[in-house]
Amino acid sequence: MTLDLSIDAPVLLAEDGEGAKYRRDGHPARPITVVVRRMPPQPAADGKPMRGRDVMHVLVLNDNQTGIASDEIDPGRDKLEIAPRPGLRAVVKTITQIVGVDRGTMILEVQ
Repeated sequence: MTLDLSIDAPVLLAEDGEGAKYRRDGHPARPITVVVRRMPPQPAADGKPMRGRDVMHVLVLNDNQTGIASDEIDPGRDKLEIAPRPGLRAVVKTITQIVGVDRGTMILEVQ
């Protein structure tokens, strides 16, 4: 069976998602559900880990009511309030880029 994220994403988010808040620059925060892929810290130029620079890839619905619409997002200015690891208190992270987008979902890089 093939996964079609444009159709199956709401089910995936309902089963595996976690709560976050989207902070669009200049607007009040709104709750959304996301699926997070937490990456290890990225190495600095000298090869040592950069502390506090954990990168996350976040799957959201491409929708301005239940997720984030691709035409409203402003990478570099907009933020996500998200837990660095499950069970930890959420922190504010910057949405640095849109990694991928289709009619139903977006993958965002957050750090």
